[in-house]
Amino acid sequence: MKKLFATLCLLIALPASAMDCSNMWDWATAACQRVDKINREGKNDLLLSGYSWHDRSTYTAEKLEDFQEFAYGGGLGKRISDENNNQEFIYGMIFADSHNQPQLQIGYMHLWYWPIVGELSAGLGVSLQLISRQDVIGGVPFPAPLPVASVRYGKASLIGTFIPRLNGQLNNGNVAYVFGRYEFD
Repeated sequence: MKKLFATLCLLIALPASAMDCSNMWDWATAACQRVDKINREGKNDLLLSGYSWHDRSTYTAEKLEDFQEFAYGGGLGKRISDENNNQEFIYGMIFADSHNQPQLQIGYMHLWYWPIVGELSAGLGVSLQLISRQDVIGGVPFPAPLPVASVRYGKASLIGTFIPRLNGQLNNGNVAYVFGRYEFD
């Protein structure tokens, strides 16, 4: 996974070349072509990891004491915008998870924005990502489709997501995560 993450960062940072999207299922070809377009035509982003908040009613006090909620780290991305200023981007990030271990993720995000006033806008969307954490299936990357919300002012955005509890077990899920993004032209 670390090699995959490093490769994605290089792809995002270096001038892009076309990806071979042939010989795939129809839906995979369309997705590959979309990622290829973002990679070739997109503008660069800097991502700064921020904060992971754990729902106080979902975790025991003892478990919360073990967590680190400052999720320091960062990453790179590439984005394209449409005529309505909505955005799609691909990204790679590495940051400290709740146990202060590296969490690696690569993904695709689509955000639909609505103007509020001046350069201030709010957005909603979806992120499709692969995540690697040592405490979840031993670091094997797993997919995570998540909802996202954003507040953007000019070239700076604050983006957040919510990781829901998928079972009734205590000390699991209901985590809000926020990070910052700066758009370079």
